[in-house]
This record gives sequence, C-alpha cells and structure tokens, in this order.
Amino acid sequence: MDNIVTINNVEDLLETCKKIRETDPVSRYKIIIKESEVFHDIKFPYSNFDIIGENQVKITFNKYSRQTNKDGKQNTTWRTATFTLTGNNNTFTNITFKNSAWDCFNKGQEVSLGIYGNNNKFYNCKIISTQDSLFIGPLPDDLVKRYLDFIPEDERYIEGNLFSYFKNCYICGTIDFIFGAGQAYFNSCQIESIEDGSYHIGYISAPAHSLKDPFGFLFYKCNFFSNYIFQKRVYLARPWRDFGKSAFIDCQYGQHIYQEGFVNWENTFRYLTARFLEYPKQNNRVFFSKQLDSIPKIYSDCIEKFEKEDK
Repeated sequence: MDNIVTINNVEDLLETCKKIRETDPVSRYKIIIKESEVFHDIKFPYSNFDIIGENQVKITFNKYSRQTNKDGKQNTTWRTATFTLTGNNNTFTNITFKNSAWDCFNKGQEVSLGIYGNNNKFYNCKIISTQDSLFIGPLPDDLVKRYLDFIPEDERYIEGNLFSYFKNCYICGTIDFIFGAGQAYFNSCQIESIEDGSYHIGYISAPAHSLKDPFGFLFYKCNFFSNYIFQKRVYLARPWRDFGKSAFIDCQYGQHIYQEGFVNWENTFRYLTARFLEYPKQNNRVFFSKQLDSIPKIYSDCIEKFEKEDK
C-alpha cells in the first residue's frame, strides 16, 4: 500500500481523514498514529482506512446514560459511546477505547465503542467499560422507532445485518458488555468480567438478533476470565431480544461462570426462542442451550475464511 500517512496524535485523526476524502473519495489509506492519548468522544464516519497505533493509542471519555445531554434529555445508552463508528471497511489496530464513567450502578450504561458500520475489523484493541462496553449495531428495530427523535440518521439501520470482526482483542465489563443486533466474530479474544463495587450478577453477551439472522455472535477460542470475581456469578449470555444468538466454540471458561451458562431475560419467554450454542458440549448447561457434537458449517466456513485472510 502506497497511501500511508503518519500523524503525531489521535486528535488529528478526523481532520486527516476528512482532507484525504476531499481529494480522494474511495482509495484505501493507512493512518499511523504515534503513541497518543485523548480524553474526548469521537464519531468516525469514514470508510476504507487502516488505523494503526504505533503503540497502544488510547481514546477515553466518560459519558453515561443518566447524564443530561445539552438538549435537556438523558443520554440513554445511545449517546454514551466514547468512539462511535459509522464508516465501513475499516481496520483498527492497537487502539484502546475506554469509557471511564465507571459507575453503572448509579450512572447507568457506559458504552466505550459503538459500531454502526459494516465490515469493520479490530486487531489487538482494548474495549474497556462496565455495563454495555461494546455495542455491535444495528439497534433492534423497536429501539430505532422509540428513539427516532434523537438517533442520527447514520445510526438508524433497520434492515439487514452488519458484520464486525475482533482478533486478539481485550474486552471487559460487568453487565451485557457485548450486546446488539449485528453479526460479530470474536477470534482468540480475552474477555474479562470485572468488579465495579456493586457485586451484582454479571452477564457477558446480550444478543438481540432477529430470526432471519443465522449468524449472531461467534466466540471462537476466546478466554473468559476474571481477576476480581472468585465465585460463580457471571452468565455467558442472556437474550436481549427474542431470537438473540451467541455461539461459543472451543472457548475457555473461568470459575466465575455459572455452570448453567445462560439465563433467560427477566419476565419474558425468550428462553423459548433464544439461540445459545456451544461446542464442545459442556455439562449442566440450561435446557434451552444447544450443546453441539460438531461445529456448524456457517461458523466453520467463517473461521476458515478469516484464517486465510489473516495470514
């Protein structure tokens, strides 16, 4: 790739990409960011960029859902992201996305990375928060309608599926900290359940996929661990919407994971429709999870495809 630009700090990222696109609307560019840290929220609308931190570039902010926005309304979950990505076909390498509000018990949801674009890839990134750390768009259809008055048009995907890929990433949180209605493949990621002081039950993924989505979330060779929680107090998934789907293949689980693995969403009948899968089979999982004898083709094909691409 001949199109390489080096910038000194992350504050220059948006302006650099804007200037490139004013003269070259579609070509792929590599942007190398020297070691840098910024305390600000960022919305990234651009496509076809490879964003690489020379070391671990850090983007941090501290918005939370119960905070009042400048329009006089609460942020809700959807205006708390430290980094909001609406562009497509980008890669991000060696970037930390962090929401430092860090008090979901009192402040509510605190998104660090919100993804609304398609075919974005993350390598060796860190995604850090407590509740709702990582949002994989799109939103469920009913929430698009509910929050139509303030959700920007480029975040209102209703039809179709968006895909995101994460390899060798670190993701941490407390409650539903990987959630959304988009498709995502987590390859060899370190996924940590942390303690925020409230000592509540933890939930890792909260999928909200529709029945027409056969893929959902795939966790492959991921390590689910905790350096803070030493008893069984965390579930792998609960269904945020009726047909939410999470598949766990060749993963490792720490002692913090309930042996039941999965749980229903409160006061719903989603256990009848949720799609939770595991390979190889685990003992004593809930009756509504599917324990597999082999890896489904839709996942084995995806694993093989990315193994070739990542070489």
